[in-house]
Amino acid sequence: MRNRILYKKFVEKIWLISQFHHFGHQKNVKTAGFEIQPHSYCERGPITEQATTSRTLTLLLIVDGGAGSLLVDEEKNVRLLETEAFPKEFLSVATKQARSLDELRASQGLNWTFISPADHFDPAGNKTGEYKTSNDKFNLNRRNESYISYANHAIAVADEIAYLEHLNTGFAVVSV
Repeated sequence: MRNRILYKKFVEKIWLISQFHHFGHQKNVKTAGFEIQPHSYCERGPITEQATTSRTLTLLLIVDGGAGSLLVDEEKNVRLLETEAFPKEFLSVATKQARSLDELRASQGLNWTFISPADHFDPAGNKTGEYKTSNDKFNLNRRNESYISYANHAIAVADEIAYLEHLNTGFAVVSV
């Protein structure tokens, strides 16, 4: 019930900080009742600074992050980006995303959500509408893969905007 009440408060403006924009794959995001402003997250300075500068306009900050910030061990000490298997060409972006997540966790007075896609983020994948979430832990689907299509990830982002199930936390999403 609390989330539904908050949902009604956030109808003015949402910031969507999206890796789709950064990598040139941004699509228009249209959600009834919301004005959504996509922004590239990496080169504009600290994410909390961006959001608090516009605090009078920003009621909810949604960060569409990456898999690099996901935790891969039970002790919650090692992020995917810190493993040998993580692709070096994405390390700079993933490090900035992880830093943004840390800033958000330390922030006060800002409503935010940080969404991490699966490790294999497929622009040509099918839209099934089926996905599962986990906290900030690296997750696998029923085929033992860390996979999600862009289409299913976009559905998960839209669902989070609508239902606010992960307010002030990060979460991961994979196709089922």
